[in-house]
Amino acid sequence: VVDTTLPTVTSVGTFNVTLNATGLASVSVASLVSSSGDNCGVSVTADKTVFSCADAGANVVTLTAVDPSGNNATTTVTVFVSDDEVPSVVAAADFTVALDASGAYNVSVGEAVASSADNCAVASVTLDRTEFSCSDVGSSFTVTATATDTSGNQATDSVSVSVVDTTLPTVTSVGTFNVTLNATGLASVSVASLVSSSGDN
Repeated sequence: VVDTTLPTVTSVGTFNVTLNATGLASVSVASLVSSSGDNCGVSVTADKTVFSCADAGANVVTLTAVDPSGNNATTTVTVFVSDDEVPSVVAAADFTVALDASGAYNVSVGEAVASSADNCAVASVTLDRTEFSCSDVGSSFTVTATATDTSGNQATDSVSVSVVDTTLPTVTSVGTFNVTLNATGLASVSVASLVSSSGDN
């Protein structure tokens, strides 16, 4: 006696799964199968049931139904893997920046952000403001850092940045200057006539 009747297997067509906090997701074979059958009994397996960050998007999974005689049939199901976990971003402690000789300061991400992480990967960390100038001296500004992961999920944190100017101005005199008293015994000079040069950032 032989059994040459092929088993049957029908998939659910599409199935959605979301990665967890560790960047993994698993599905049961039963969740991918709509129906299966055979005249003598059948078992169904899937060629992939565990998914990771690298699988984000559409994945074609093959289902194989096998009966006790070794007859088999296959079908496919598309598993859509998504990542809804937001990344984490921790701002640095509030800090002060001093303008440089040109009267400017550019804050880097490394200065404003203590750490960032994600269950898959952080694609970028950006600051809503990085440039400061003389007009900002004496004030504090809230700088917001935004971390974006590879799926587009975002998280933010903020730090306060204070701006100071510690660069000394420069002044050079003309060295010597001659002036003659007038008929009333007085003479006046302008500051500009005594200064050779002056400057500041």
